[in-house]
Amino acid sequence: MTYFNTNNLFAPQQYGFRPNCSTELAALELMDRNINAMNINLTPLNIYLDLSKAFDSLDHHTLLSKLKYYGLHDRALDLLNSYLSGRKQYVQLDNISSDLHRVTCGIPQGSVMGPLLFNIFINDICNATNKFDLVMYADDTTLVSTLENFGNITDRAQLETQINLEINKITNWLISNKLQLNIDKSKYMIFFKSPKKTPSLNIVINNRKIEQIEEFNFLGITIDQNINWKSHTNKISIKISRVIGLLRKLQHVFPQYILKTIYDSLIHPHFLYGLIVWGFQHQRISKLQKRAVRLLAFQPYISHTTPIFKNLIILKLSDLYSLQLFKFHYKNTNNKLPAYFNSFIPDISTHEHNLRARTIRLPLTKREFFVQSTKYQYIRFLRETDQAILNRSMTHSLPHFIFTIKTSMFTDYDPHCYVNNCYVCQNL
Repeated sequence: MTYFNTNNLFAPQQYGFRPNCSTELAALELMDRNINAMNINLTPLNIYLDLSKAFDSLDHHTLLSKLKYYGLHDRALDLLNSYLSGRKQYVQLDNISSDLHRVTCGIPQGSVMGPLLFNIFINDICNATNKFDLVMYADDTTLVSTLENFGNITDRAQLETQINLEINKITNWLISNKLQLNIDKSKYMIFFKSPKKTPSLNIVINNRKIEQIEEFNFLGITIDQNINWKSHTNKISIKISRVIGLLRKLQHVFPQYILKTIYDSLIHPHFLYGLIVWGFQHQRISKLQKRAVRLLAFQPYISHTTPIFKNLIILKLSDLYSLQLFKFHYKNTNNKLPAYFNSFIPDISTHEHNLRARTIRLPLTKREFFVQSTKYQYIRFLRETDQAILNRSMTHSLPHFIFTIKTSMFTDYDPHCYVNNCYVCQNL
């Protein structure tokens, strides 16, 4: 791992099993590429490839050849050869066992070395195409491009021919490396905003057409062809609503600390995961959060929630989103993000009449929906946040930095109501 990281041998497109990488960042890059393309009136195309039993299909000879190509020789290569070879497997059902069979492919299940060896094995797939960008998380591989990259968007036949030729390069790489593609589970999606129309293409792999879909579950985040996040927020809402129904019944049985444990375990994770990607669309989810905390505090459905959030030490969803942006900024400032996110570093403009006045410049927006993208929201967040607070990211550890931000947020929660003749307070 040290050797590959020191020599920058890993493809930057790989987010799986690597330091400073995660499923959220993989989803963030994918959606940023799609939204940036749509912002300049291009039509994004994603092809989601599904590899069949990828970890079990790695050919040992091919893997050792790749290790040698990357610079491992002599004893290091012999050690890994010994680690992989000589293993046997059998199946046991009740008291009956099958014969022993020699294992000639695959990596040991549950091993520390397994994910690293897989990343090395699949590392050069990125060189198989020059018209698709790749976003990978281990064996989850997504091809990203635009229809315009393959020719005239009105010429359907040309698009299909060029796309299929490029996909053939990927499939040829898979065949050469003895990996099998599950064509039935491989899908493609074309992104657009109404009233724009997009063609339905005949995209084939090994002479079999793959299905066009309107939404796709990408590493636990549901993305849709219109990028409005309704499908994702609907799924989250259903899961949270079920737990709220459970809390409503349990509040008559259990004390508050147990109810809060249920909230932290079964509701809070749904708020956090992928929030930096979809968090600007949080109005519906925010209402569910308020409903949940009222139950935790045994308060009526019309009560003010700000005092409850403060007393229970729970951040509002809008502040959780801001906190994710603070974490992203900390990692961005301290070079703890993949190389792709260098594009999130904002431009600084200097005023002509006051050279000391430096302003963060917002990205150029050609489409209205682009202002909801993570990149735009992040740069606007930097513009609106006190520079002294942002500078703490260079002097504090991440836990201390986040603790400081959260403390400041809770301080701003006022437990008192200052509305004259407040309808809510009068009816409690």
